[in-house]
Amino acid sequence: MRAVCTSARRYDRYRPTRDGRRQLAVPLIPVVVSVFGVLNDAAADWLEQVQGTARMRGRPFAPEPAGPRTLGQLVALSTILEAASIACEAHSQRCEQTARGGAAGV
Repeated sequence: MRAVCTSARRYDRYRPTRDGRRQLAVPLIPVVVSVFGVLNDAAADWLEQVQGTARMRGRPFAPEPAGPRTLGQLVALSTILEAASIACEAHSQRCEQTARGGAAGV
């Protein structure tokens, strides 16, 4: 019986589309970071709004002493660090292949 209740609530919260799939009634915010660490305007505005809401509820963003000062800066920094990590991993795999003689034409 409990599964029926939660299922009914689920359909109340998520409006079904014409083909029967459920959709959430919140916007999708694309987060794009340039190679210089600049967030797109939509993401920056949304992150400022999230940070302001948290501050009003008594849970402000608590930055590390030498770290990013805002939530937007934290997202930009973590995105750049992840991209750099992927590039370093790809380069190190290429170097390992070359050292073993597995790369063609080397």
